[in-house]
Amino acid sequence: MLFNIDSDLCVSKHTAPNSNKWICYSACLSTDNKKRTTWKNVTGLLSTDGMYRWLLENHSANHAAEHFSDLSLRSDH
Repeated sequence: MLFNIDSDLCVSKHTAPNSNKWICYSACLSTDNKKRTTWKNVTGLLSTDGMYRWLLENHSANHAAEHFSDLSLRSDH
């Protein structure tokens, strides 16, 4: 399942027995299908802390790390 961070970023959660891993995707603008957004992965599997740091370093202008933090807390319950 994809969780939207904003209109250009989303993440998917992959649950493991002892931890959660996340993959970040960005909107693929080169597709011809305008009805549905196509996503391409921009990271591999990262821990929750790793994803937060990656978003903070690479997408700080749109507050993606804060949105992810809220999302990751909600998805744990």
